Amino acid sequence: MIACLKNGDTPKGRPFCRHTLPVFKQTPAEREEAIQIAREIYGYIRVSTRDQNEDRQTAAMEELAIPEENVFLDKQSGKDFNRPAYRRMVRRLRPDDLLYIKSIDRLGRSYEEILEQWRVLTKEKRVDIVVLDMPLLDTRRGKDLMGTFLSDIVL
Repeated sequence: MIACLKNGDTPKGRPFCRHTLPVFKQTPAEREEAIQIAREIYGYIRVSTRDQNEDRQTAAMEELAIPEENVFLDKQSGKDFNRPAYRRMVRRLRPDDLLYIKSIDRLGRSYEEILEQWRVLTKEKRVDIVVLDMPLLDTRRGKDLMGTFLSDIVL
C-alpha cells in the first residue's frame, strides 16, 4: 500500500494509509506516532449574524495551529444545522479526526439538535470533539462508558 497522507510522507519512511490499518508491524510507540500523524484537526466557528465578530473564536483556532483550510465559519443562526460551512466540514470529517469548537452554543441553539449532532459526529463519524470552554466535553478522554456518561451529563 502507498502512503495517502497529504504531503505523501510516511512515518519513518514506511507505507501507511490513514484510512486503513498500517500494513506493517508496529511497536505501540510507532502506532501512536502514526495515529497522531494521520489525524486531521478541524475547527468550527459560528456567529449568528454577519454583523457579529468572530475574532474571539478565530483567535482560539489560531492558538491551536489549526490549518486555515480546516477552519469552517458560518455567519448565520444556530436554529438548525443546515449551514453551508458546517455541512462541508461534516462531509470532510473522517474517523479519528479532531474537531475543536470554542463553546457548545457555537454548535447550535437547540438542545435536541446539539445532542443529535454530537451523536452523529462521535458515534457515526467517529470524530473526537473538544469544546474549549468546557473541558469535560473532550471526547479524546474516556472512550469508555464513563467518558460517554460524562459527556451525556454535561450536555
